[in-house]
Amino acid sequence: MILGYSKWWFFFTIFILNACSESVQKNNILLTITKQDFTIKVPARGELEAVNSTNISMPSDIFEPQTIEWLEQENTLVKKGQVVARFDANKYLYQRGQERYQIDESEIVYKTKRKVLENEKEGIVNDRQLIKKELVIAQNYHVNDLDVYSRNEMIDAMKNQKYLESKQNYLAWRYQTQDIKSTSELELLSLQQQRHQKKLELYNKVLNGLEIVAPHDGVFVLKKNWSGVKPHVGDTSWPGEQIATLPDLSKLQAKIYILESEAAGVKLGQLVELKLDVHPQQIIQGEIVQLDSMAKPRENGNPIKYFEAVVSLNHSEKLELHPGNQLQAMIYVDEMKATISVPNFSIDTENGLTSVKFWDGNDWRKQLVKTGARNSTKTQIIRGLSPGDQIALFVNEGENHAVH
Repeated sequence: MILGYSKWWFFFTIFILNACSESVQKNNILLTITKQDFTIKVPARGELEAVNSTNISMPSDIFEPQTIEWLEQENTLVKKGQVVARFDANKYLYQRGQERYQIDESEIVYKTKRKVLENEKEGIVNDRQLIKKELVIAQNYHVNDLDVYSRNEMIDAMKNQKYLESKQNYLAWRYQTQDIKSTSELELLSLQQQRHQKKLELYNKVLNGLEIVAPHDGVFVLKKNWSGVKPHVGDTSWPGEQIATLPDLSKLQAKIYILESEAAGVKLGQLVELKLDVHPQQIIQGEIVQLDSMAKPRENGNPIKYFEAVVSLNHSEKLELHPGNQLQAMIYVDEMKATISVPNFSIDTENGLTSVKFWDGNDWRKQLVKTGARNSTKTQIIRGLSPGDQIALFVNEGENHAVH
């Protein structure tokens, strides 16, 4: 009886231990470690732009900022000489009208003044001729005979001759000064006319510059400012400020923006795959040819920073590509052959130590590992795991399914 009871207890104990072991294993999803190719890819977004383009800017010789009154629709095919932008001209039309009025008024003043000066000069000439005749008479008919004239008459005649000579000299001086005065006053009025004429020419030039025309055929593409905003009607534009471009459509490139937190390892020469939003089924390959050294915000007031990169395109597909087409990019930062990698959620970090939940066949234990490269879903394991090892897929407990 005792022997039978002991035998039954032995088998019961073995059953309980096996059940406990199986329960411990089944409380986690197992992941069997294998070596696989591991690729690090970094996502980005951007748009197409022309490698070469002609800038469309507000004329730099316009002396003050202007308000945009009208803009050609973006991505419109324009012809050489076609108006693509127009600024508000009301202010300069009024000022030009004022200058034209001033020119007409100064012309009347000039002509009137010239007539007055000519009349004054003519009066002096007439006076000189009259005095000259009187002086000739006084000189030819001397009153110096005491038998005929009294002493007082002789003295009066001498005084009259002296007076005529003095007046003749005075009129000669007045004629000379009047000539100088006339020349000076007319030159001053002429300078005033020229000043108004220069202003009129300036306003005409400004008005001509307020209409911007396309220098050649192309697609009209608006230019974003430093805060990422494109110009629109009502905006203020400064002299020389670029508002649009006419790109050369024969050769395009992509400008992409990489989130600063995901840009680790990105460098020149790396392969990039591009998918246009308008052609999502097509993949265009390219290469990073330019990369900013510092990240910066794309929008004013937004603290999120991005690295800006330029990607050259190597596409043979005959796609209808236009500058401004939005796109998604995937940068191939690194690719490692036959290496161990595990999902990011299989790794636990505590007190600076990185570990996984390791299944030794009987129980779970913490296994320290050394990690390497990391992408958005997986992390490379450099040391601590070998092919065939089994770990918990999730650090936290879950349901059991063997994963290979």
